[in-house]
Amino acid sequence: RRDFPKHLQIAKPTGASVFGLYFELSPAEIVEFKRTIKSDLDGSLPLELEVMDRGIVKVKIRKKGRAAAALSQKSAQIARFLASRIEFEYIPAIRTAKSSQRVIDSLVSSELSTVEELPEFKAAVSQIEKLQQPVLNALSKSIRSTMKLFLPAITDVRFSITGEQRFQALRTSARMIVDDGTPTELDYKGDGVQSLAAIALMRHASESSAKGKNFVVAIEEPESHLHPSAMHSLKHVLHELALKHQVVITTHSPLFVDRTNVASNIIVNKKKARAARRSEERRVG
Repeated sequence: RRDFPKHLQIAKPTGASVFGLYFELSPAEIVEFKRTIKSDLDGSLPLELEVMDRGIVKVKIRKKGRAAAALSQKSAQIARFLASRIEFEYIPAIRTAKSSQRVIDSLVSSELSTVEELPEFKAAVSQIEKLQQPVLNALSKSIRSTMKLFLPAITDVRFSITGEQRFQALRTSARMIVDDGTPTELDYKGDGVQSLAAIALMRHASESSAKGKNFVVAIEEPESHLHPSAMHSLKHVLHELALKHQVVITTHSPLFVDRTNVASNIIVNKKKARAARRSEERRVG
């Protein structure tokens, strides 16, 4: 509903958005594919996703030859095979301390969860609960009296903190201090530092959770809010990342254009996208 062009939604209410994906499997993945899917594959796997109204998605295998029909009948299995081996991370153009904090909370929560089974930790949380409960009971009694003046039908008001909420509060209270000459909370750093921190954190979180999967990172406008020197540093980081993983970026900066492999640059113009054919086309407007 969001992606299908507005001007076509009335004329073609049953229209669909079609996405073509091309995968190239490693020798080890070809062996695993045969073991899991029970079909031979030469290493290339063209896939087509047809997204229709109401979120219905059809998966088609675009192979030629006699094996095509057999593979198409196993499209659901093949989709699961691919999905289980890919970790995808999308980094939007707007990268703030708030978006970084979500990643920080997730990272810290994951690491701190390892101590929650320790007897000392459980005893400490139990003691916190004992100290908090009388305060909550007194607050409940006070609020109940006040609320009955406005809502006579009320018989009771209680405040409670579940065990999981208490654990969660302890997991997500970390603040990130960045020392770039002056130790400061990330919230109070400039847009450029916040932007780079968000990219770094999201990259770290994704690589930590990938666990051997193929990692794909998609970044919108990596140049946003960055000083030219920081852009050059980020380009180097992205190049190093691209040696191991697949990196896809959208950019208006010529700095991030691939000058070695012309065809890896996709030119988007007048609602159409195609691979660049000549080096002159790489100029970013």
